Order: sequence, then C-alpha cells, then structure tokens
Amino acid sequence: MTKTKSRKKRTVSRTHKRKLSGWKRFLRLPYVLLVGIGIIILLTGMAVLNFNLTEKTEVTARTGVPVETFQTSYKGYNTSTSWMSWLSDAQRCSKTQKIYGAKPVAAGDYPVLIYLHGATADWSGNREGREFIERAAAQGFIALAPTYKSGGKINERRISRHAYCMFDQNHPNDAMTAICKTADADCTKGVLVAGFSQGGTTALVAKNYNSSVKAVWTLGVSAYIYYKEDIPKDAITIPNGTRLLPNNKLVMNIGQATDLKTKDLISADLPSLKAISGKDCGNSYECLKADGSGYYIVKNSEIKDGVADHCYWLRVNSWSKGLSCTIWPSKFDPGFQPPATTEWSMVRNLEWLRSQL
Repeated sequence: MTKTKSRKKRTVSRTHKRKLSGWKRFLRLPYVLLVGIGIIILLTGMAVLNFNLTEKTEVTARTGVPVETFQTSYKGYNTSTSWMSWLSDAQRCSKTQKIYGAKPVAAGDYPVLIYLHGATADWSGNREGREFIERAAAQGFIALAPTYKSGGKINERRISRHAYCMFDQNHPNDAMTAICKTADADCTKGVLVAGFSQGGTTALVAKNYNSSVKAVWTLGVSAYIYYKEDIPKDAITIPNGTRLLPNNKLVMNIGQATDLKTKDLISADLPSLKAISGKDCGNSYECLKADGSGYYIVKNSEIKDGVADHCYWLRVNSWSKGLSCTIWPSKFDPGFQPPATTEWSMVRNLEWLRSQL
C-alpha cells in the first residue's frame, strides 16, 4: 500500500513538473517576442539614422542661431596672367581677394563649410556668397566664401588655376590656410564645399588640391555651363576622369529650365549629370541614392515663379520669370532657404554635407 502511494506521488510529481515546465515555456514566449521586437526596432532605428534620401528621410531645419560675420583674405588667381606662359601656377596666385565669413556667436564644435560663388558675383562684393554663408552659419556651420575673379570660358585650365590658388597649401597666401586660421575652425576634421555654377565646377576639383575636402554639393553644374558643353576630365572621377572626389561624396542640383526657350533641359544636361555623378536613373529627374549622393533636377513646378532656370534658387523674379540670376540677392526661393526642407533645399543638403565628416 505504501509503495503504491509512493509511486502515485512520484507520478503526480512528474506530471506536475511537466505541467509547470509547459507553463514556464508558455510564459517565456512574451519575453522572446519582446526581445525580437526590440531587436527589430533597434535595427530599424539604426537604418533610419543613416542619411537616406531615397527613403525620403525627414530632415528638420535647425533653429536659427545668432551669427557674427568677419573677413580675411588670400591671393587668388590673377586672370590677367593667363597668357603669360612663363609663370608658374604659384606666381599666378597674385590677386588679393576677400574671404567673407560667418559663424555662430556661441562657441561650439562646428563643421567648416566653404562656399564658392557663381560668375559675376564678385562684381557686387560677393553678395551671393555673403547671403549664403550667413544662412549656413545660422544652421550651425563656420561658413566662408572666398571671392575670385569669375567669368570667361569655363574650361579645365581656368578651373584648375582657381582651385589651385584656393585649396593647394604648398604655396603662400592660399585660401585654405587663411580659412583654417579662423577662430574655432577645426580643419583637421575635414572641410565641406558647396558651389554654384562656375563656383561649382571649382568645388568639383577641390579635393584634387587638398585631401581635407570630404564632400561637395554643386548647384547649377551641368553641360549647360561648360565651354562648348564639353565636360573636362577633372570633373569626372577616376578611372574615367581625373577627379579625386568619389561619386558617393557628391550631390548635384540643377534647374529644369536651363533652356529658357523650351523651359526644359538642354539635350546634353542629363548625360552630363550621369557622367559627373556616376549615377544613372534613366530619364528620371530624381537620382539620389541611399547614401544621399547623386543628382536632383528641380522641376519648374517646384519654384515659386514657375521657372527653374539656371539661377532657380537665387531669387523669385515674379515680373520676369526665368531670369532669377542677380548679383544682388536678398531673399532666396522659399523652397531653398531655411526652414524649407525640400530635396533641393539648403537644410537638406547642408545636413547631408554635415553627415559626411
């Protein structure tokens, strides 16, 4: 009798343990699910942190901060020496030019941004550059705009001479040395470059003269502005060209109406964007990759005055649509200047540049 009871107790005990074990396994399921969900959220969050324009990542304008302006100078390319074949490149860097600067009033660890103006902006004391850098400084950059003698044929020789005088630090009085001497400007982390039109062509080759250049944003650079629509080799990255800036460190914006008669691109524009950026999205106007690099063509419908011409971002010209170019800008297109966050805005592209350091 005792043995029988003992066996029953052991049997009940084992059954009870099996039941408990089953309940424990069941109770563990929510924890397993929670852990799994947590991992998915973590991975998703990490993916969102990557700057992904293809996924239309939301970018928010930073609250504009008070800025202060300043000036310094460098020796720029003296275009009047272009015919003097006996001069070295360093000897051609002989024209004193101003560098306009703007930075947040509050001390901080701010990235260095260099902006290169378009043709004829130097005629107005680089008003274009000053307006640009003050807005960039308000978004948390130490921003500087070297002035240079613009105009003339945009070809490889002219571009390289401007870039040499600005960025090569193996000769005296270059722009980079002056920029990096600016209080709070830490060039050891690298510098970022943006440029419009002729300034954009110079920005493309800046890294060929200084390895500190980490990323570039060009505005209005396509076959339209090059002499005879001929893209120079130094605008295209190696091995097809001689440009040292990698394709994944370049973003390009142009307006749709480079041909004002048709209010559309000239035939060579899209092929030139593909060649310079190394990206090909067929006939699409949007070709921004997951890492944020590539090109974006601003459509006429995205511009307030309805015509995305060569100077699409520079101002709104309601009385003469398609003539946005000016040497006296004061207000940029509302889709471009902060706090706008369009694909072609200052905020989005400045944040992309910042992410490349």
